[in-house]
Amino acid sequence: MVLRSVDQLPRMEAVADSWRALEKRSGTPLSYFQTYDWCRAWVETFAGPGSGREIFIQTAWRGDDMVAVWPLMLCSRTGLRHVATLGDPYTQYSNVIFDPTRMSEREFEGFVIKALQSARADVAAFDAVPARAALARQLGIHPGSVTGQDNESLVLDLTAWPSSEAYAASLGRDQRRRRERRRRALARHGELSFEILWPNNPEFKPLVHRAIEMKRDWLRSTGRLNIGMMAGAEEFFSKLSGSEEDLSGAVMSVLRAGGDVVAVEIGFLQNRHYYGHIGSFDSAFAELSPGKIQVEMTIRWLIDQGMRSYDWLANATDTKRALSSFSEPLKSFAVPFSWKGRLYAEAWLPNVKPGIKRAYYALPSSIRRVMTGAQSILTMLFLI
Repeated sequence: MVLRSVDQLPRMEAVADSWRALEKRSGTPLSYFQTYDWCRAWVETFAGPGSGREIFIQTAWRGDDMVAVWPLMLCSRTGLRHVATLGDPYTQYSNVIFDPTRMSEREFEGFVIKALQSARADVAAFDAVPARAALARQLGIHPGSVTGQDNESLVLDLTAWPSSEAYAASLGRDQRRRRERRRRALARHGELSFEILWPNNPEFKPLVHRAIEMKRDWLRSTGRLNIGMMAGAEEFFSKLSGSEEDLSGAVMSVLRAGGDVVAVEIGFLQNRHYYGHIGSFDSAFAELSPGKIQVEMTIRWLIDQGMRSYDWLANATDTKRALSSFSEPLKSFAVPFSWKGRLYAEAWLPNVKPGIKRAYYALPSSIRRVMTGAQSILTMLFLI
């Protein structure tokens, strides 16, 4: 087995076919954010000169076949050089795509160790590692590894219903009444229509821009930090590919009232698993809950397409929990290689950073909304 590091976009493109072939062979769960299409779009958009991000993609080969890929990046900020999952903070799961039929557990362990050693960084830090993933097991036993705060993704099991009609019929009477009231209230503004769009649709790119515009408006109005909707987000999400024929990759669900877009969700399909990534709605209709109506229609569409699961991704809320069947436990790890890295892993990540975040969100939203200068500073801090 030969290990190779990929550090430039042309070199990524040169191994695209091998990378995609590995994706098909491996079937690694919860690995969409390690696919070639996701990683290439992110690198092209965000990893240019002066970005402070270096491509550090680790691969393993047997002959001409790629048997593992671990998309990483090297970031340099405030005098700290650290390894992170490629695509952070947009990437929602940290994982490795590998072929277990051609890579033993011992070889996988060696692959992880050598990748981290070759980074020559102060620290390696990974959030949202699926607890059931091979990567979580290896990082958990890595010498010097520091385990961080646990998290979870909430997931709705769609296999419980053979059709969208069966799903609707399974709802309790009160649920059906609430949902019908929502639809009637929104329909007063015009006939409701729902559609699924793929990246080859000419409306896809303009609606990506619209979805992100609505998301940023919601972040501003609630005083939340704009960590995942930074400059360049529109360009990035517009570059993602998706296939209606294969039911894979990027896909968008759109709800309209009287022809006006009132809610949009950008998600991804992989191995019959749906990742609900960005949900946004027109704030003018906020009291009518257009996002909830759009989610219900998306769930029904997914069931009819034979999808297995709807993944709400990390950071559970009561709303997500009410629409979920089970949780996917997530782990975070930091591996320090210097005194600066140890300070980062043992003080900043587990104590200082969460403390600042708690203090900020303890403030009333009316105060947070006007703290634009502080928001910019905090956003930069939380990206470290």
